[in-house]
Amino acid sequence: MRHRHCFIFLLAVILIFCCYILSLERELLTFGLRHKNLNVGVDDGIRRERTNCTLATCLDLLACFVRDDRLTVYVEPLISVYDQGNDIAPIVSKEFIEIRTAILQSEFSVDDPNDACLVLPGFDTLSMRRFADGAATLRKLLTAENRFARHNILMFVFAGQTIAAEKAIIARSQSFLSNFRYGFDVSIPMWVPYPSHYPPDVIPYKRKYLISVVLRYASKTARKTLLDVFGNREDIIFYEECPSKQKMESVCARDGKDVPINRALMVGNFTIIYDRIPAFELVLVHSFRANSIPVVISDSFVLPFDDVIAWDSYVPYFCLSFVQIAVLNTLKLT
Repeated sequence: MRHRHCFIFLLAVILIFCCYILSLERELLTFGLRHKNLNVGVDDGIRRERTNCTLATCLDLLACFVRDDRLTVYVEPLISVYDQGNDIAPIVSKEFIEIRTAILQSEFSVDDPNDACLVLPGFDTLSMRRFADGAATLRKLLTAENRFARHNILMFVFAGQTIAAEKAIIARSQSFLSNFRYGFDVSIPMWVPYPSHYPPDVIPYKRKYLISVVLRYASKTARKTLLDVFGNREDIIFYEECPSKQKMESVCARDGKDVPINRALMVGNFTIIYDRIPAFELVLVHSFRANSIPVVISDSFVLPFDDVIAWDSYVPYFCLSFVQIAVLNTLKLT
């Protein structure tokens, strides 16, 4: 048990390093961009039953003790995989290159996959929605030329639901109980890099409101739920989508003035995080940056790094069915 938690902790460290790297010089984006071509192969058994996949059953832990002083990761060169003459690998995103670059330049990187505890595949996995044929395409990319048969796979996923690579450790945002394996997968924050031109924010000592509620992108049902619970109170501020819809990082208060979301959340002691609203994880990340305590409303959302952070000591978490009574009583609004 102790070794398992040490392994997860070390893995979490590398994920935090990768996901919170704040700035990369432009020339670094070409670092390590070797490329190789592969052909679709036969399924080598990478797919496993989700309920049975644990560190003991799905990973070769011996590979993780080759260098017992540190976690090791091999970054596969970028690949093209051909199926009937067509390249099925998705176009590589800037964010994926940044993650690769961060790992390649870290102390965890090794040049030989046989010396690595984990292998990062050479195709972009950040959005499962970009695969032409979903799970089937992903499986072809993973099994091409049987190159991962003896290696532990690490995949970063920022968007998409349940995926087919059951043997791989999935480091993903949008983690829910239905697609997350405790003690095996790693829940990470949504990728929200700081703009390089953005000045540092000054966190106010006193806040004007008790709670901030972001209704941007909310459906009629989600909007009604939150307004029924928090509406008509002077110590609660609501933020909507701005009429211009041109500034993705801005929200608008009732006065119609657009405000960067991270600054908007600085005026409230608490921020509501409701998983029925699209981009709720974006609000979660900005609430941390604004030092506003997130109040999570969800039946199944898995908070980032939940295996190693005791969130229940810091973050109020409420099931949707009890939200009205529980939130009001806990935050002492009644």
